[in-house]
Amino acid sequence: MINDIDQRLPDQYRVRRAEQRAAAKRRTTTSIIVIVAISSLATALFWQVINRQPYEVAGIVRCLSGAPVQGIYVKEGRDIGSFADPERDPADPSVARFSSVIRGGQLWGVNIGCGPLNLKDWTQKPRSSYERYGYHEFACHDDPADSLYGSCTTLK
Repeated sequence: MINDIDQRLPDQYRVRRAEQRAAAKRRTTTSIIVIVAISSLATALFWQVINRQPYEVAGIVRCLSGAPVQGIYVKEGRDIGSFADPERDPADPSVARFSSVIRGGQLWGVNIGCGPLNLKDWTQKPRSSYERYGYHEFACHDDPADSLYGSCTTLK
């Protein structure tokens, strides 16, 4: 029926109608491609988040000034982290073992509270660089006279 109508229309209208149909097909095809691409991306991101494996990280920290380890903040990313319970060495309170489980990826670091610091300072300094998951030992420069003050050196 539509073809009958098209045949009765003058040529200029048939051409115009054909162009309109072609444009509608292009819009439909483009819309479908965009929807499929967005759906694929959303699915990939969903599975990446769901499949994040927890990693156990552990290590030893030492406050080089001799001050006791007050807190260990395990950081996984920019604003992601949690406090680990330090297992202090009874013979030397400036040394503590710790372990934690991270989910933010394979890279992590520590911020250490040495001596009588405020809780908020534990998340600030001294801090280590980011390391691969696993076991690491850190020597933390917590003496303001130390040229590396505010950092933790990875020993292992």
